[in-house]
Amino acid sequence: MAEPMRKIGLTAVGVMLALSGARAQQTPVFRGGVDLVTVDVVVLDTSGGLVRGLTAGDFTVLAAGTPRRLVSVEYVRAVGDPSPAPTPSRRTNAAIPTPGPTSNVRSGPAGRTIIFAVDVEEIRAGEGRAAMKSIADHVDRLGPDDRVGLVSLPYGTPLVEVTTNRALVVEAAGRIAGASTRGRGALMSYGEAAGVARRDTQALLAYWERVGGTTQVLDPEVICDPPRRRPFEEPTSVLPSCAAAADRVLDAYRRHTRAILDMLGGLADAMAPIEGPKALVLVSEGLFGDVETAGDLDRFARIAERTRVSLYALHLHTPLMEAAAAGPSVRSRLLDDRVGFDGMADVAYAARGTALRVTGSAAGALAQIDRELEGYYLLSFEREPTDRDGAHVGIEVRVNRAGLDVRARREFTPRATPPATPAPATPKDARAAIGDLLSWPVAIRELRIDLDTFVQPVPESASDARVLVVSELTHAGRPLNALGYEIRDERQRVVADTLDAPPSLRPIDDRRSLYIVAQPLEPGRYRLKLGVTDEDGRRGSLEHAFEVARWTPGQLRVSDLILGEVASGTFRPTANATAIASRLGARIEVHADAPSAFADLAVELIVERRGGSGMVRLTPVLAASNDSRNMVAATVALDVLDYPQGQYDVTVILRSSAGEVARRARSFTR
Repeated sequence: MAEPMRKIGLTAVGVMLALSGARAQQTPVFRGGVDLVTVDVVVLDTSGGLVRGLTAGDFTVLAAGTPRRLVSVEYVRAVGDPSPAPTPSRRTNAAIPTPGPTSNVRSGPAGRTIIFAVDVEEIRAGEGRAAMKSIADHVDRLGPDDRVGLVSLPYGTPLVEVTTNRALVVEAAGRIAGASTRGRGALMSYGEAAGVARRDTQALLAYWERVGGTTQVLDPEVICDPPRRRPFEEPTSVLPSCAAAADRVLDAYRRHTRAILDMLGGLADAMAPIEGPKALVLVSEGLFGDVETAGDLDRFARIAERTRVSLYALHLHTPLMEAAAAGPSVRSRLLDDRVGFDGMADVAYAARGTALRVTGSAAGALAQIDRELEGYYLLSFEREPTDRDGAHVGIEVRVNRAGLDVRARREFTPRATPPATPAPATPKDARAAIGDLLSWPVAIRELRIDLDTFVQPVPESASDARVLVVSELTHAGRPLNALGYEIRDERQRVVADTLDAPPSLRPIDDRRSLYIVAQPLEPGRYRLKLGVTDEDGRRGSLEHAFEVARWTPGQLRVSDLILGEVASGTFRPTANATAIASRLGARIEVHADAPSAFADLAVELIVERRGGSGMVRLTPVLAASNDSRNMVAATVALDVLDYPQGQYDVTVILRSSAGEVARRARSFTR
């Protein structure tokens, strides 16, 4: 029997970090063979565009200073080609996409996963809003399969877990602004302190010019006060007390840098099992790094290499005019800008990325990151006997063509190849297992799931709607022991959820079963997440978006176009038209307040292949329902056995003597 299910929420960065242990047994990507090492590489031209079509002869790989023979070079597309634009004959409201089923079996690129990590403690108080607006606008334009997360560091709030729900990220980005007071008091900034620690008299002069006249005391035991008289002359040396003050300040900045690197490493760990390109985007006005944080940087670089996560840094740059307007602070601003950018560039370089300066809008920098995440090369070369498992081997990848830029990792870590088939997961309590699946940000594909939703009017009601959730589950004859789903609205509130253990299923054949449930819902946009487990511990999950329209009072209430299988005079809804051998049914229901509303209603059905020519036009007959005089329906069987492979749109148009009343569309793939 179905029962309500609620998950225990996690907070702050712990939500993302918890993901790293949740799916530890999932097959990682970029896996080489027993005697091969595989590294990921991005190649760019002079305009920053991706370079495709390179072969093994175009690359030189040096590992531990020794050339390695490339066994294979493969270019992997991360973003699918755009679908052909619909022709005017296909739909009049072309801005509305044709609904279709969702499957956790990937037929194309897996999409990208991007987490924006905003270091608010290194963005001046109240600043950074223009960059966050650019991020929100950019997120809104990403592809439907791209997944995005956002977290404010080091506090962890606001936080948006990795999701395809753009509205959540946009809303959270609007609440983030800088919180740094660096450069406003008597404490040295990291730019000033880094110079003073090196005994740079120009840096000391910059500090004096900024704090001259302040009554604040840096430290009762460490004095580095400026002279009493202005203008200050450049000092001839840096007193030991000033150098000691700088060292104390730098220790605090090093602690911050280590904390940020630890958090970035945790986020990268959490992204490890996710397929497709994965990137962290660090947003900050700067990050201090030196020889004392080099070990922390190396640890992060090795996590990034192991998890195949790249990092890009958006350095919020202080324009020269703005720095000059700050008066005596101009020297200090320039020092901070230089030191902070170098620190961010080091982190990005360590994780196969780059640092980009941002002045005001970040749109250009984000567009460059977007281009670089569209694809990559996998270079595979043979291991040498000296490449011991777990050892860190320096690597250099070159492109043997002039004018091209290659982004590659600084080292690789050979690892023993795990078995080709991972061991079955340890069986869990059904509630905990399904809860894990519904928390995981991307589809799990150990069990195939095909899912679709169809909105229907409720008989004899002028406003109520129910959503028919149809899921086909492929389980190779092994019993399924638990199924659960949750439905969230646009505000990410759970409006419906269910746990069935064991689930009530209708057998389709010895490998597949059908799960159907009707769920009442208010008008709005929703996302449904469904997860399933079998007796061997295998799992499957996916996410599906749909919309419930509002019925107009006094007008006809038209259901979604429902696709299904027609056999022996019966109609069974389907979420996987590809599996239907010959006759695909298309059904539509029309509800009204009185039978007279159907008097001159006619229906036309159009089937059209995307990117192809020709179409099929049929005129189904509306028939009155046996159980209600206020509902009519039309069902037509399409002989799809001879349809060529491709994606199809099925459109039903309802007309009366006054013109078009409504149209509904559905897509399916053969």
